Amino acid sequence: MSIADRLANLFGGKSGQEPSAAQVDGLPFEVGDRVTDTWGNAAVVTEIDRKVEHGLGRIRIRYDDGRELAYSVVAHGLKPVDR
Repeated sequence: MSIADRLANLFGGKSGQEPSAAQVDGLPFEVGDRVTDTWGNAAVVTEIDRKVEHGLGRIRIRYDDGRELAYSVVAHGLKPVDR
């Protein structure tokens, strides 16, 4: 959301917390899908929350060995695994 959008929401009476259609549809995967990280390690998406971290969002993934990590929605570097 640009500064102009935020100002328009502020003065238009909106809270600015609702994600835009572009933010909602911007990810090539969803919860439950397998993805690979920057290094090619496979994991499963366990959570996508676009409202946290001051609007940057969070993607949680779980690797096959049990490790869990979180990435920002706006800069995640995750790629969906071909089905």
